[in-house]
Amino acid sequence: MTATPHDALFKYAFSEPRRAAEVLRCVLPQSVVAAVEWDTLELQPGSYVDAALAQRHSDLVFAARLRDGKAARILVLFEHQSEPDDVMPLRLLAYQVRIWERHLVHTKGTRKVPLIIPVVLSHDPRGWHAPTRFTEVVDVTPTMLNALRDQVPDFTFILDDLSAVSDEDLRARAMSALAKLVLLSFKHARGEDDDFAALYGQWVDVVRGVWAQDGREAFGAVVRYALRVSERTTHEALTRQVAGLLGAEAKEVIMTEGERLIEQGRQRGLQQGLNQGLQQGLNQGLQQGLNQGLRRAVLRVLTSRFGALPEHARQRIEAAGEAELDRWTERVAGATRLEDVFAD
Repeated sequence: MTATPHDALFKYAFSEPRRAAEVLRCVLPQSVVAAVEWDTLELQPGSYVDAALAQRHSDLVFAARLRDGKAARILVLFEHQSEPDDVMPLRLLAYQVRIWERHLVHTKGTRKVPLIIPVVLSHDPRGWHAPTRFTEVVDVTPTMLNALRDQVPDFTFILDDLSAVSDEDLRARAMSALAKLVLLSFKHARGEDDDFAALYGQWVDVVRGVWAQDGREAFGAVVRYALRVSERTTHEALTRQVAGLLGAEAKEVIMTEGERLIEQGRQRGLQQGLNQGLQQGLNQGLQQGLNQGLRRAVLRVLTSRFGALPEHARQRIEAAGEAELDRWTERVAGATRLEDVFAD
């Protein structure tokens, strides 16, 4: 699966447990937040999750201990969605089952599985308008569902729908500047106000905080995202805005990211051209091979029927295309002379 710009930024920012914890502490129930030892939050390796889930770019799985002093842990399945998914609860249930199966394989002798909290971060500008409860995707009448409620799996996932959160509320969250800027960028990425040069001017404190706290690599990741996803954000306008806010070094980051995207675009163009050329060459080669096989077949049939062929007939067969070769092959059966085969 190819990573989108949204996936890439999500994974860059929130694969770090400290930053993932900042978001999760803002969206989980306060009773859960109080029960978790957040300094034990760890990103789970792909081998633990399983290959099918590890290959997805938008899923992160974390584990943490609880404050009750017992060995029990909880897992958080942190999912990113750039648009609603009508079967999201089903997908999340499938992921949870795979995680539990892997847990049983890797934890010998256990008869229990850890609690998994599914959390979905959504930033579709139209808002989340898909089911959030598993029974909403089960095709059953309310009466039957009520009668069999104890037999039907059911859960809701925690949804952080950025379209329903104001910029002011996002800025007020107890998060680092980078986490805020990433969420603000997600929220405005495909909206009517996705001119990031102008938005950076409104988020001066957040932009400066990212530069001061996380450095040029993190700032470059957010800039790269802005340049890739926004049609209204020009490289020149963003450069001017950032240079005014952060100085010449930050301006160099913008220029570097712009040049990187241009080079990536050039390389993709070259690769596409190469692939198209190879495909065209393969098609031409196959066609040439088929035509050559037809020519040999026509030569054998005509020689068998009329004896040794004159040189002009051989030359005409060698120069013929697929349509002519097919036409001559059809005429052989009813022809009494070689000239009947080649007649126009």
